[in-house]
Amino acid sequence: MRDVWFYADKEDTTYTFNEEVPYDVLALPEMKGRGHVMNLSHAMTLDGELKQKVAALLSESTA
Repeated sequence: MRDVWFYADKEDTTYTFNEEVPYDVLALPEMKGRGHVMNLSHAMTLDGELKQKVAALLSESTA
């Protein structure tokens, strides 16, 4: 018997997101995720602290 190794391209994996992205999150910058990494808007929808940090960073860079 021999070992069999299968190639797995983890970059093409997906995650499921069944929430609605609020308008205040849509107004913030977006960054597309890949593999198991969520889009930034999806992550901010689920994590209010992350949303606040992105908003603070944006206000610092425009000040």
